Amino acid sequence: MAMAASCVPYIHGASSYCSQFIDYPVYIPQNYSIQMIEMAMKAKGMDMLFSLNHTVLYQSCVTSFVKLSCLSAYPSCANGIADPHVACKSMCLDTVSLCRPLFTMLGRVASLPNCDGNVSTLPVPYSSNASCIGHDSQKVAEVNASCPATLRPNPNYNPNTTSISIEGQNCIGSCCLPCHFRTISTPKIKLMSTLHSVIS
Repeated sequence: MAMAASCVPYIHGASSYCSQFIDYPVYIPQNYSIQMIEMAMKAKGMDMLFSLNHTVLYQSCVTSFVKLSCLSAYPSCANGIADPHVACKSMCLDTVSLCRPLFTMLGRVASLPNCDGNVSTLPVPYSSNASCIGHDSQKVAEVNASCPATLRPNPNYNPNTTSISIEGQNCIGSCCLPCHFRTISTPKIKLMSTLHSVIS
């Protein structure tokens, strides 16, 4: 028997990927359930993506990308009425801008969301009206200009453009890995492999 579209509370728990981002009733499309959506997110590598969120160099992009994924997977609704409000186009654009350096380095720019297209779960475009979720006031904070001891600030960093590369350094967002650390390649190779599996 087909399941009707519904407006239900989000299930918060240790295995819930979006608990820190979802604080509203969520719209569940016809023939879907929260469990099915969570399983789909797991299959796409959400566990590995979360494991990268403690790395300062990637944290701002990862957090913004996960938040956008959650708000796209779980549109909001109200009063038990399945009338979804979808993720904001402004948040999508912010996420793409923030993550472009990382995704460019990985050769995965095509995996960034198309902010002029539809959200991931519905045939509905990202929204620009006041009822969208993830509005400007709720944006994920950008990485602070200060960097950990092993990293250096990126003097070319601009959150609105793709930063100019610096010879001898690997830069993502506001921080750079100095050239003398590039020889320590094993953790980097493992990290790149993980990221490729998450966003492919």
